[in-house]
Amino acid sequence: MTYGLYYDYKKVGDVLIIQFDGILESDHEKRIGNIVSLFNGDKLLSIRIYEISKIIKIKAKGYIPFINEKVLDVINTILINAGLDPLEPLTTSSYIVSRIEEVEEHPTNKSYKVCKVNYGDSVLLQVVSNAENIRENLLCVCALPFAFLSDRTQVVPQSVDGVNSFGLICTPKDLQLRIPDSENKVFELDEAYSVGEDFWKY
Repeated sequence: MTYGLYYDYKKVGDVLIIQFDGILESDHEKRIGNIVSLFNGDKLLSIRIYEISKIIKIKAKGYIPFINEKVLDVINTILINAGLDPLEPLTTSSYIVSRIEEVEEHPTNKSYKVCKVNYGDSVLLQVVSNAENIRENLLCVCALPFAFLSDRTQVVPQSVDGVNSFGLICTPKDLQLRIPDSENKVFELDEAYSVGEDFWKY
């Protein structure tokens, strides 16, 4: 099952959040000791492990793209002891080094551009963006459909003023990077990056 991991002591306290669905809202929860599971009906949305630092130290701040095998083993031991299913290793963050191959004006909204994005697949991904520095041949990071974002939501295919958009061309903020005057600008990569590679594995 796809999931996102989050830890931010300053914002949410000493709790590791395992997010399985960032779209639905929870309608009830179950607690087992320091572990709270959030559900929507029968669907498990997230698991929250409180006071995680008493068991293992986590230095991350916000979204955690990958964890090493030892940390995953500890997390899985906690989950199994609580009667929950263990996590599979994360093989991709779904934040992929991509190149914008084509840029067209949005047919009804001049604030947006309709981009065709090469993320290493044979089919280009259509993404609508209003970033200021969008242009053809730009090397960037594209969050693919259902990738988890830093606010624990997910990238959802949607219609933007009548044009389908299937991903997110990332700004520094989307990547939890602090770069001045970059709020509405794509995070630009240099040619040291290769199209199709996972950005967080660099």
